[in-house]
Amino acid sequence: MMATKADPDVRADVDLMVLDYLATLAIGRVLTAAGNPTKTPRLEEEVDWQVRTVKVFHANMMTACEDIATSSDLEIKLQILEFVNEFWNHPGPPKSSSRNTASNSNQDPSKTSAQAMDQNTSDDFKTSSTNPQSLQLPLGTIGLDFLELCDRASAKVSPTRWFDLGARFVVQSELEDYPTCHDGMSSRAAELFQWLPRNPDLKPKWVAMQGQYVLRANIYELEDGDERNAMWEQLKDENPFDKFRSMVIAFVDDLMDTLDPPVLLQLECGKLGSLTEAETRELKERIGMR
Repeated sequence: MMATKADPDVRADVDLMVLDYLATLAIGRVLTAAGNPTKTPRLEEEVDWQVRTVKVFHANMMTACEDIATSSDLEIKLQILEFVNEFWNHPGPPKSSSRNTASNSNQDPSKTSAQAMDQNTSDDFKTSSTNPQSLQLPLGTIGLDFLELCDRASAKVSPTRWFDLGARFVVQSELEDYPTCHDGMSSRAAELFQWLPRNPDLKPKWVAMQGQYVLRANIYELEDGDERNAMWEQLKDENPFDKFRSMVIAFVDDLMDTLDPPVLLQLECGKLGSLTEAETRELKERIGMR
């Protein structure tokens, strides 16, 4: 592909096509990396470089033309990229149900354990990445971004599958928080639990699906101690994170298949959407492509 002198009036359109292309490539890279069992520093750097390239290009484009209008599919892709990058950077579930007694002993006694947990683990997630450019977020926060993504793309996804994975995010968030949260949900998990879709017709179905998975009624009714820790281990075994991660990645991959491929890729193939090959050639000449 060679760039010649482009019509200045179509600069915004060209920028949008480039952004769409870069975002699609970055999403594909993150999804591929997420399927790799070995997460090396070099792989993290490669993924981070592609994601940052999209973010920088997007920011510069919006600065140059604040009123530029992006398509619905491109908006969804940008939201997908944000989500999958957060999910890819998550370190995985806690390995033990043991309480963090050392940090708890230093906590402000006026705080509930859920509030203290929010403060302590927030710092842990921010500093645990081998790549300082990457921010690791807790599953409660990532889960909210997943639900918001699906809510935006609701016309393209199955509510049953979306709600099933959303409810599983609630479970995984509670399992993640449990080792450092004594007396109930952290505020992150509670916010995820209380989320509702914008479409009122979908709310009953979401609540019903969520009720099939929610753990708090089971695990927090037990007294703190060995019995509760044993249930935590059992629930963790019943809800393996690796299986959950594979389900989420497969869902995103399927969602990408419902979105239009990048215009630049279609132009390279010589056929754009419903345009004829001749109309596609005319468009390429107009935007300065050969």
